[in-house]
Amino acid sequence: MHHPIATEHAMKTCLIPIDAQESFRHRPFYDPTTLPAWLAAQNAPIAACQQRGVPIVRVLHAAGPQTADNPFALASGQVRPIAGLAEFTPAASFHKSSRHSALVGAAC
Repeated sequence: MHHPIATEHAMKTCLIPIDAQESFRHRPFYDPTTLPAWLAAQNAPIAACQQRGVPIVRVLHAAGPQTADNPFALASGQVRPIAGLAEFTPAASFHKSSRHSALVGAAC
């Protein structure tokens, strides 16, 4: 089966899951009852991209004081994919420090 994403656009297209990380379980707004639906919404495009050979780029948020009690510090061990997220080998991985967008300052 010919799939246009996997052939014609593979070098122009990628999936970028942003901030899909354990850190957010430690925020006051975290609601575990919404996690299953959220994971399903994240995992569906991940699976589709894996099936079609579309690269997946991981972006995690790492900022604030670099102390173990800050869930967004690398030292906390929480700046890692959230449990339940489909496993994938990222084409590239990045840590961002701006909380608003992974693309802040990017020349897009």
